[in-house]
Amino acid sequence: MLQLQRRWSGEGQRVPMLCRREFHGFNPFAGREDDPAELEVIVAAHNTDLCIVGLVGIVDPPRKEIPSVVDICRRAGIRVFMVTGDFALTAAAMRTYLNGLLARIAW
Repeated sequence: MLQLQRRWSGEGQRVPMLCRREFHGFNPFAGREDDPAELEVIVAAHNTDLCIVGLVGIVDPPRKEIPSVVDICRRAGIRVFMVTGDFALTAAAMRTYLNGLLARIAW
């Protein structure tokens, strides 16, 4: 699974892992649906003993406006940086993809 996650991330995909946990005889969330703070505490307390169901690869390409926006910014003297919270391999793949798009712009 780690190999698949790395491959998909290297292709620029976001790769969340899907997990599940069964509760036998009780539902710790019942009656607490309207209290987000309490739900967060309950989820954190029960976020153990999870069974991995699988991985999902999500393609989230950059917006088509990015090259023109970067061009306008650079012509205005603004330095442009990519900031992301993505997994390092996903971020590196997106950087490579964006560099290819941006290379088409004449500076």
